[in-house]
Amino acid sequence: MEKKYILTNDTCVVRGKKLYRIKAIKNFDNVKKGSLGGYIEKEENLSHAGKCWIYGDAYVLDNAMVFDNAKVYDDACIYDNARIYDNAIIYGAAHIFGNTCVYNASKVYGQAHIYDNVRIYDNAQVYGRATICENTKIFDSAQVYGSAYIHGYARIFGNASIYGSAYVYGNTHICDNACVYDNAYVYGEAYISGNARIYDSAQVYGDIRVFGNAIVCEHAKVQFSQLKTDIRKDLKASLKCQCNLIPENDKVVAYKLVHKSLRSLYDMSFVYKIGETAICKNPREDNSSCSAGLHFSNLTYWDNRTKDCLDNLVYLKAEIDLKDIITVQEGKIRCRRAKILSKIEAD
Repeated sequence: MEKKYILTNDTCVVRGKKLYRIKAIKNFDNVKKGSLGGYIEKEENLSHAGKCWIYGDAYVLDNAMVFDNAKVYDDACIYDNARIYDNAIIYGAAHIFGNTCVYNASKVYGQAHIYDNVRIYDNAQVYGRATICENTKIFDSAQVYGSAYIHGYARIFGNASIYGSAYVYGNTHICDNACVYDNAYVYGEAYISGNARIYDSAQVYGDIRVFGNAIVCEHAKVQFSQLKTDIRKDLKASLKCQCNLIPENDKVVAYKLVHKSLRSLYDMSFVYKIGETAICKNPREDNSSCSAGLHFSNLTYWDNRTKDCLDNLVYLKAEIDLKDIITVQEGKIRCRRAKILSKIEAD
């Protein structure tokens, strides 16, 4: 195989290993003949085939390094102060930037982009079009792939899998055999473990623990308490984890905002009456969240939606039979009927 670089006499010692700056001896991709690159320990670290390259500059501090038994090949590129070592393998069209470290027996490939202060190690794998940045750590046998995007101080470990267009950030921890996929969002201080599955545009956030055989899907928004069941089949858990409402005697007390005249915000012809049961005549009997039915949740849910017009509104406090609940989705209840107990001034 025709060589594309040589080892120069410019050396440094890292972790007790003598590394050599590389120099291109032919043009390829955006690398010109005579260009200096970063450092490697030996030619086995960087393939002469493909467009792969380790970038560096003799006049600046940014010098990527690959050493030990680590390998970079295909069209993979290593930039900035990235460090690839131990038995790590970088290939495909992967790009590694910033102060990222990839080591142990981990693999990064496909068109993955890794940058900032990321750490990928043990037997972790990142591939596809995944983007990993900031202070994320991925380790053990965790896998991140597809178009997944992970940033912040997220920790992905164990046998966890993040894929599809999943979005994970904040101080989230995802471990064991947990999976997050499709268009799901997980963020805040969420801790996901066990065999939990989060998918289908669901959102899990805040200081919550999702574990066991928990399933969160179908646009559910889980932010309270702890969940270990299938949220679609456990109404009480859904009320607690999505709405922070705890049922008693098969009833739950919930709230909604209405005009001071007690008219609905969405249908001015619908008027609630204190002490009477409000009934939706033709509710939609499916899993839709924003559809025909009466909508209730906790006080915080409504506060977040009407910050600019509370002077013209009041809260209604209602009691709902669990058997009258059609669905709990996106953090709110949709039901057939509810007994209106009282009104509370919004302030």
